[in-house]
Amino acid sequence: MLGKVVITGANGQVGQLLLRALQDRSAATVALVRTPQVLPATNVIPDWLNSPQAQIAIAAAEAVVHLAGNLKPKSKDYIAANLNTTKTLAAALTGQTKRLIFLSYVGVSLTATNPYLRTKAQSE
Repeated sequence: MLGKVVITGANGQVGQLLLRALQDRSAATVALVRTPQVLPATNVIPDWLNSPQAQIAIAAAEAVVHLAGNLKPKSKDYIAANLNTTKTLAAALTGQTKRLIFLSYVGVSLTATNPYLRTKAQSE
């Protein structure tokens, strides 16, 4: 049996597929999302960026898969949508986490003119 896996952005396309695959392997999963949703996870934590419960789950996870990000944030605040999610996650990590998987994007660069590509590169 797999240990606890925390997934940020678990409601996205990749996140939902990952949750189903982990569920098939009897893994305990924690889905971290921005808005409440029903997902095939052991536990779903909404508003994860402001949740003490999310911080505890991240700190206790055996593995963390960081998928959270936003290609077109409504507020046009790419730093909040992409960079701050990674900073929040990094601050909650402890030495207990054995694996951290970060999903990036093709073409990211610190010098990109596209704000999504630039903030994803900064997150790396």
